[in-house]
Amino acid sequence: MNIKPISSNALAEQFIQTNVYSESTLESVLAYVIHTNGSGSRSCVTQHKINDGNLGLGNVVSLKKLSETIASIERKSVNSLSKPIDMFIDANVIAQSSSLLAWHVPRNKKTLFFSESSITVTLPPLLYVYRPAMDNSAASLSVFALAANKRPTRTSKLYHAPLMNVYESGKVCLGTMSLPQQITDRTMDLVMSEFFGSRFTHANNTEVLRKHSNLMGFYSEKERKNERIMTSDLMPTGLTVSSIV
Repeated sequence: MNIKPISSNALAEQFIQTNVYSESTLESVLAYVIHTNGSGSRSCVTQHKINDGNLGLGNVVSLKKLSETIASIERKSVNSLSKPIDMFIDANVIAQSSSLLAWHVPRNKKTLFFSESSITVTLPPLLYVYRPAMDNSAASLSVFALAANKRPTRTSKLYHAPLMNVYESGKVCLGTMSLPQQITDRTMDLVMSEFFGSRFTHANNTEVLRKHSNLMGFYSEKERKNERIMTSDLMPTGLTVSSIV
């Protein structure tokens, strides 16, 4: 028997290459075939195993079973894509999964664009909660104001964000925003860019301010006096961080 010697380093490299190949290579293992009559009034779906490129015998499956299989594949794909970023969590992120990303932004100056004008104001600390579209649920973005200019805790109280296009619930009217479909290391920046790059067109919530009833007038006064928007200017929501994350 002629056994070729191999070093431990070469053996390890060969093992890694083999496993990387098996993880990155896609193989056809299952097929779904749609059968229908000429008019399309009757149809069914069959599931077939694939062996060595050949289609096996099929079994009729329900549409529910088909949708469950597709949803399962989608969840696994999203989870596998999100795994590498679990090691690199941004300091502002307070909660993250494949279906949710919540982060806070300390007090900062922002230019708000309206239909025919713009105003630059210093916003209070804000909390954002983004959920990408999943299964039958549409994407959603919520925003709230925070009292302290630091990382919130589970019991931190939330206030209405002093921003237009935000409903009383905190949810944002997304309009024509193009939001990411998955949670990745770029999601936070992409969402913020879309949100503040859009036009703030209407006040969806009349319970935002303690003493003012008009957001535009409030913005103008703050800009003219070069004053920050404080949490003391805002109405509380009655919610805490743990109730929305």
